[in-house]
Amino acid sequence: MMNERHNPNPERNPRLSDPELIELALERAEADETPIDDATARVIASQLHTGQASAMYSLASTGKIYPRHLELEFRVDRQFADHDDAPETVRWLQRLQEYVEARESHDPVEGWSALWLQQPEYEDAGLDDEDCCTECGEHFANPHHPTCSRSSEDFPEEDDSFQPEPAEADPRTELEAKVQAKLGHLSTGNLVRRMERAEDFAYDDESVELSRRLREQGKDWRWSESFSKPQVIIYDLPEEGR
Repeated sequence: MMNERHNPNPERNPRLSDPELIELALERAEADETPIDDATARVIASQLHTGQASAMYSLASTGKIYPRHLELEFRVDRQFADHDDAPETVRWLQRLQEYVEARESHDPVEGWSALWLQQPEYEDAGLDDEDCCTECGEHFANPHHPTCSRSSEDFPEEDDSFQPEPAEADPRTELEAKVQAKLGHLSTGNLVRRMERAEDFAYDDESVELSRRLREQGKDWRWSESFSKPQVIIYDLPEEGR
């Protein structure tokens, strides 16, 4: 049953995603030089199956193993993973295949549906069942008592090494640069003609390039009100809109 208590320190106790839990389980298995366990196999299968008709789905839902079908799915999935340059998926498939080949019984496993990878246990935060400090009794939302040995945690020393992260690049600018490299050789007239002759919504790149050029000139464009044969209308922007 999930613990519903508020997490007083989510940065200290981060909740891992299923792929992160898989990676952690694989690291432990490799460190111990042991095969993956049932829970790891189930979570991997749940991440990689392609639907209810697949043998991988059967493994994820009941623990039932269909060796020949799984062998084919492993081969196909590995080809796709290699093509997509997804080494993480290749690694998961390899360890899951080793698990399948090593498991003696191919029958459904009782209690299989209750198996799942658990969140790692973190260092005790020093709180009791009421989220109060075990030393001074103050709630975690309040400062510790001045005599408490943990009172220094209320006012951590400033880190002079902190550097603000650089501002993220404007995605519009990046898109415009790509489109400009593609369509920059066309005249504005050619861009307009391509847009007017294009099928519905098949002029995205042309509209990006046209908007970029016109913006630099203090202009913009819109479609005419004709439904049968709409045309591109170019107009001047007001001073405050430039």
